[in-house]
Amino acid sequence: MEINKEMITEVEEQIIAFKKGFTRMVPEVFLNCMEYTLFHRSLAGKNEIDLKDLKEVIYFDSFSRNDKTESYFWEVVAEFD
Repeated sequence: MEINKEMITEVEEQIIAFKKGFTRMVPEVFLNCMEYTLFHRSLAGKNEIDLKDLKEVIYFDSFSRNDKTESYFWEVVAEFD
């Protein structure tokens, strides 16, 4: 426990500065009403990427939608799941 206290003391100034800046963008009252999981999702987003959505917003200048290279790219990306 003593180590944790020392670690917190070392970064306390940075934590206070971060909180001050963050609460300028998001009111602290709002943060106090939020559950951790909702807060985390709001900041970090989902852990999943919707391949269909990604295909709709990605455009390759050098390839057409029907080009084999682009097809291979999406096959590889789909395998990451």
